[in-house]
Amino acid sequence: MACRIDPQRDGSIERLMTRPSDAHDAPNPHRAADDLTDRPPRPDIDPPRDATRRQQLAALARQTPINSAVSLSISLITALVLRDHVWTPALIGWLGLTWCFGLLHLARWWMRRRVRPKGPASGRGPRRAVLWALGGGLCWGGTVWFFHQAPHTEQMALLIVIVAMASGASATLAAVPAAAAAFTVASVLPYGIYFALRGDNVDFALAGMALVLIAAMMLSAHIVHLTLVDGIRSRHTNLAQLSQFHAERADWLEISDTSEALALL
Repeated sequence: MACRIDPQRDGSIERLMTRPSDAHDAPNPHRAADDLTDRPPRPDIDPPRDATRRQQLAALARQTPINSAVSLSISLITALVLRDHVWTPALIGWLGLTWCFGLLHLARWWMRRRVRPKGPASGRGPRRAVLWALGGGLCWGGTVWFFHQAPHTEQMALLIVIVAMASGASATLAAVPAAAAAFTVASVLPYGIYFALRGDNVDFALAGMALVLIAAMMLSAHIVHLTLVDGIRSRHTNLAQLSQFHAERADWLEISDTSEALALL
């Protein structure tokens, strides 16, 4: 016995059978925030090491113009404050070194700002960040050479500048805690050693304060880094769950369409 198919129903069946699947609309877990990773979240790596490194480097790159501008401007103001009280050739040499270092860092950021990373992120990026931070910290820690030559007011200005620079670095470089620690230690520890070698009670107290400041800044940078890692973990978990939801929804729609088409027959 032949089965007649109503043309209208036949058109309905065709439309149902050709309904596009939602699978292609599902969010791709291969895409992380700001396209910083090309691989999906892996449950055996929590948080994903590759995504964490890319996020760290991206966060540092966003801070590079600010850090460079602050370093260049503050170093120029510091040189103007000390110009009449310290040995001029040494001051000019320090200012030139600081500016060359800052401009070179800024130029590297400018050339690499639109370069998309290819392949998995290696550990060289964070290591280079540590070296750059160490160099910048040593430039500022070298101002201890001018401390004993400067009058009392200028000494206070130098201490304020060093503490401010270390505090700023602990926040802006916290994406890579080792970089923040390198800058903080290289900039503050020379002053702590200087005060400890002078042997006065007040100087010993200042040296102890410098050590406390270093420990506090390193701990603060570590806490900020943990917050970043938690954000990466949450984002990858949400992407994976959303992708799974869309995949299951697409499977359910395919089964539903097939069942409805058979029912119309």
